[in-house]
Amino acid sequence: LICEKSRAVSAPTLATRPVIPVRIHRLVRTWNVRCGKSCATYLGVHQVGGGDSVTGMGSSDSTGNGNKSNESTSNPSGSSSSCVGVLIPVFSNELSALDARELGYTRHLVTADRIERVDHLLLCGEEHNDEAQQIHYENTFLDTQDSTSSSTTTARVWVYVPDEPQPATSCYPILQSYVDICMRGCLSISYRFLQEFLASTYGWHSKELLRLNLRGMLQEGRRNYDDDDTQDNEKSSTSSTTTGNWSNDRHEPMYVRADKDYSLEYALHLDECLENACLPLEQLRA
Repeated sequence: LICEKSRAVSAPTLATRPVIPVRIHRLVRTWNVRCGKSCATYLGVHQVGGGDSVTGMGSSDSTGNGNKSNESTSNPSGSSSSCVGVLIPVFSNELSALDARELGYTRHLVTADRIERVDHLLLCGEEHNDEAQQIHYENTFLDTQDSTSSSTTTARVWVYVPDEPQPATSCYPILQSYVDICMRGCLSISYRFLQEFLASTYGWHSKELLRLNLRGMLQEGRRNYDDDDTQDNEKSSTSSTTTGNWSNDRHEPMYVRADKDYSLEYALHLDECLENACLPLEQLRA
């Protein structure tokens, strides 16, 4: 949902609505949503600390897009864990349709004390603060210049959390065409927003999640990685572009909302962004 073009395909009523870049605390973004139909793994969030639900309010019903990050990369299970993403204003009567779209997820409330602006990721320099305010936060519940804006509003913010999180494996890989769509959405906000998005996403590398204390994924991840080891040879014989848990499918996209022309035209730039985020592309995709 962070990418306007992708929203236009999957949720056309939300395509032209302005997004609100935010950080939500006590969530970690990971590769943890498997799709049996496409045999791929997509991005979701994992809740850390404070129980099974997180709670907040906004100026209108809004939903988080599931694309999140963590401000404390050394301690993703700690109380400082957080997610960057976007909020999209929706009306209450649209929630049932969104719930149907997000099959396999449960919608959780997010309280206002866990939501904050990310001005420092949007525009460089204090002189641009007013511009960031005007573009992203004016007339929203995060409008610091609006005296009528407060957490006592009756509106709510939601986040969709996967019901059965499972890590990426070679049989359910990360799709490069999907990564490109996520990056395109982040770049529409800012390069710094993209860099945080990439650097604080977990599960890019096989067995990475096993080193993290992410409740609900550790045991499942260990079992799936062990099971997948016995299927690697069979998988590699059917997909020459899939290695490890990442499939470079730019030339033959498997993601339903992929933009092949965009991925191929900007491949070098997108790969440079990935490398700048210290992702070892040669190991992940070679």
